[in-house]
Amino acid sequence: MGAESYTGRINRKLSKKLRIVEVAAGREKADLVLKNTTYVNVFSSELCHGDIAVAEGLIVGMGEYSGRLEFDMAGKIVLPGMSSVFISVYNLLSVVTSLRVHSLSFYS
Repeated sequence: MGAESYTGRINRKLSKKLRIVEVAAGREKADLVLKNTTYVNVFSSELCHGDIAVAEGLIVGMGEYSGRLEFDMAGKIVLPGMSSVFISVYNLLSVVTSLRVHSLSFYS
């Protein structure tokens, strides 16, 4: 099989990015949707609820989505981006501690 042309490579990448935008906007079904998740917002240290949409191997949105493959994640906590082998236990513990402090202040 011959090498892909420059134009072919650009068109393939553009097509992939356009699909990601369509899925993120909810106009096209995602490849995978984790339904009813509780996920950690690592920027605000909050637990959020909703669906997580994945297309082309990327998380493209959080909210309400439909997908070709759907899993009900009710009762589970999802940590997007926390699967890297390079994450240290200290960083993970600081996020969990922050969530614990936040949740305790929530009940006060």
